[in-house]
Amino acid sequence: LLFTDSSVTASQHAPNIISIMEVMHDRNQNLVFTGGFVGVAKFGDTAITSKNYSYFLAKFTPGGKRLFLKVARGVGNIVGLGVDINRNGDIFVVGLFDSTCTFNGCNYVSRGKSDAMLMKYDQYGNLQWQKVIIAGPGSDAANAIDCDSLGNIYVGGTFSKTAHINNTDTIVSKGGYDVCLLKFTPNGNLVWVRHYGGPDNDEMRRIVVSTRFGVPRCIAMVWDTWYPKKSKARLYVWYNEQGKLLSDVAKPTSQ
Repeated sequence: LLFTDSSVTASQHAPNIISIMEVMHDRNQNLVFTGGFVGVAKFGDTAITSKNYSYFLAKFTPGGKRLFLKVARGVGNIVGLGVDINRNGDIFVVGLFDSTCTFNGCNYVSRGKSDAMLMKYDQYGNLQWQKVIIAGPGSDAANAIDCDSLGNIYVGGTFSKTAHINNTDTIVSKGGYDVCLLKFTPNGNLVWVRHYGGPDNDEMRRIVVSTRFGVPRCIAMVWDTWYPKKSKARLYVWYNEQGKLLSDVAKPTSQ
């Protein structure tokens, strides 16, 4: 209903583009989604414009009524790539930015081609905190997120070269692009970081946290990897909540 009734649209004249990267729903079936747009985009009865790719986070009722809309712009591009909602209705968004961007009056400058960000909002769209979580001289992004039953936040990302994690840890890619898994407390404090990769490029796809009797038991990462002969495979890796590697399985897939 949200999309068929034209609650969210881009102008029909190029180069207006709107990209919805992920959609989630809360306990009341309200839809929360994030992404990026350039040109003119319409969210309900509100039209917004941007010369560069700009970030948005929106929440709509099941009937298509907009509850809130958050937008961030920059000198370069900024995009929301993943969103999740915890038990309390708090909203967490991950994404990337390049050059300079502004969030809630704070300016951020990327260290390299792009850096990754993590943001927390309450259920009403009020920004609680934001932070740069993956930053380095290469191209970095956070595009997968999931929260466990205790409120901990798991973020999956892709990085190249040397990346600084939360300004406290440093990881180095083994080839082109590698993937990483970060665990944060509900308040945004880094608990641990794990990274995985090979001599070619790896691309993060998704994170899923499973629970048993209300307790987090396993964090599954899924990503695509390219081997030296350029054959593509999908890799499934499982960690426990302490960050211990449990198993990994590679399955060939088409290009």
